Amino acid sequence: MRQFFDGIYSFFTSKRQKILGIFRVVCWLLVVFLIIAFVLSRFNQTTLFFLFGLGNTFGTFSLLAYVTTLLPGIGDRLGVKNKILVLLKIYRREVGISMYFLALIHVTLEKLLIITSVKELLTLLPFEIMGTLAILICFFLFITSNTVSMVWLKLNWYRIHRLTYIGMFFIFLHVALVKLSIWTLLMGFVLMLQLISLIVIYRRTDSFTGGRPI
Repeated sequence: MRQFFDGIYSFFTSKRQKILGIFRVVCWLLVVFLIIAFVLSRFNQTTLFFLFGLGNTFGTFSLLAYVTTLLPGIGDRLGVKNKILVLLKIYRREVGISMYFLALIHVTLEKLLIITSVKELLTLLPFEIMGTLAILICFFLFITSNTVSMVWLKLNWYRIHRLTYIGMFFIFLHVALVKLSIWTLLMGFVLMLQLISLIVIYRRTDSFTGGRPI
């Protein structure tokens, strides 16, 4: 088993530039899909209902991607060391960007494609309010997930990205208010791990960030 994970680690580290290229292609494909979905939704009700159902799948993938971005930080604070967490940390930015595109498609297919008036757009159910707050927070994380923003914002970059600790509560509430499911339990479990890890690092260093800017 250890050799298997060592092989995965070696592959993803040695092929990093190619894998980053794949992430970029995937993000562009998601944008193209969003445009095509919007056009197809105008044709007939059957297509619209199909896309609406597909939106839930994109939401699930977005949730899984978000959880993936949280695991390296949780592992660091709890002192868990393994190569899989190192890999997740290496690709955390790209996974986070992909997560935002997936969430954007989720919102578009589940809400924006079926609205017919401004009133419908502004009338939000409780789970939609939580989701809207979450995606707004993720927007700030998304637009600053680049090296230029890190250099320009300096310490403020770290402060902005701490918003994820607020965003994760809204994401949990969004999922929980839709219905109790395995995804609710997963997000609740990760949320609990996040809180435990913050308590552990605070008790160890008198700082929720371990004395570091993030």
